[in-house]
Formats: sequence, C-alpha cells, structure tokens
Amino acid sequence: MPADKNPARKITHGDISNLLLGKHSEDICVPECNTKSSTQHPGCQRIDFWAMKKSWAHPTVWAYEIKTSRADFIQDNKWQGYLDYCTDFYFIAPPGIIEPEELPPEAGLIVCSKNAKRLYTKKKAPHRRDVNIPDTIYRYILFSRSTIDVPDRESHASLGVEYYKDMLEDRDENTRVGSALATKISILVRNKVSDVVHENSKLRNEIQTYDSFTATEPPAVRYSTP
Repeated sequence: MPADKNPARKITHGDISNLLLGKHSEDICVPECNTKSSTQHPGCQRIDFWAMKKSWAHPTVWAYEIKTSRADFIQDNKWQGYLDYCTDFYFIAPPGIIEPEELPPEAGLIVCSKNAKRLYTKKKAPHRRDVNIPDTIYRYILFSRSTIDVPDRESHASLGVEYYKDMLEDRDENTRVGSALATKISILVRNKVSDVVHENSKLRNEIQTYDSFTATEPPAVRYSTP
C-alpha cells in the first residue's frame, strides 16, 4: 500500500464534506450526524456524513466515513456500527489513502480529486434493501438538526392585515361585478318581457279579427228561374 502523498494531506475533512453536500444537493444531508440523542446517550456513534434520498418509492440512505489519513483508516474499528443506519455505506478519502481491495464487501469507496473539486467512485457499495433503520436517528435529526420557520408575531400580524385587506378588496370588486351583471340581466329580461307582451298583443288582435270574420253570416243567394 503506498504511503500518504503530500497532496492528500492538504485535503481536509471539511473539503470532503462540502463535496458531499454538492453531490447530495437534492437530498436530505446531515454532516456529523448522531445515531441518537447525545444528551440521553453519551458516547453514541456519530456518522461523518449522512444523507437520505427524498423518495418514497426508492428509499436510499447513505452513510459516509471520511478519512484524511492512512492511520485513521487503519485504526478505525467502529465503522461496522454505521451499517445499521444506512442502505449504502462508503469510505471517502483523498487519493492514496485507501485502496478498493482493502475494503470489506459491505463498504464502497469514493475518492476525491487531488484539488478537492471532484468525487470518483472506486468501488460501489451494495444497496441493502432489507435494512430496518432505527428511528433514533430520525428523531435526532428532527429534534436536534431541523429548523421549523415560524413568522414572528409582528410579521404574522402584518400578513393577517394584508390578507384581510386583499380579501375586502376582492369582495368589493366582486360586488361591483355582480351589480353590473345584475343590471345587465335585468335590462335583458325587461326587453324580453316587452317583446313577449308585444307578440301576445299582436296575436290577440289577429285572433279577434279572425273571430269577427267567421262570426259574420254570408249573404243569402237567390236563384231565378229562366
């Protein structure tokens, strides 16, 4: 195994963590993620970088163990405990720290470039679908690492005023439109009624004329004998 190279030693834990943030920009990311509450469980395990895909259909959870020195990798005897909290486990390091053939079947390997600008997968980690991840890690993330934004009282009140102001303006506008529409409908109805009345009057006159004509007896016809 080659010894550590100088360029690798210049790459820090933070450099690699930032690269992972870019890699998982569409996922839920938690650097330095505890597996449970450190207050209730002092000495609990901490994963260097944890990420979860936003997908119900294809759930994937990654755990990354960052190594920036050869000695750190060789002396690590706790990484097996991270397997319970992910479906895909990776070691990630600068070049010259870890070789793919050194890793057990459960782990993958990602290496960053010498200038810490890119990540390269040297060994793909197996995707373990049957892992039942303990909910302690989700509770830790929810309680300790997530933030719920709530507007302060003043801004909330301001939002309320604007909301009701807009609502009143919309109501006034709807009233004006409704009034104009009602007026137009009323005019149309009146015109239609007038047309019907006129037509009825015309028909009534025609009926009276017809009745008058049929009621008149025809004149008697006299026949003379030649």
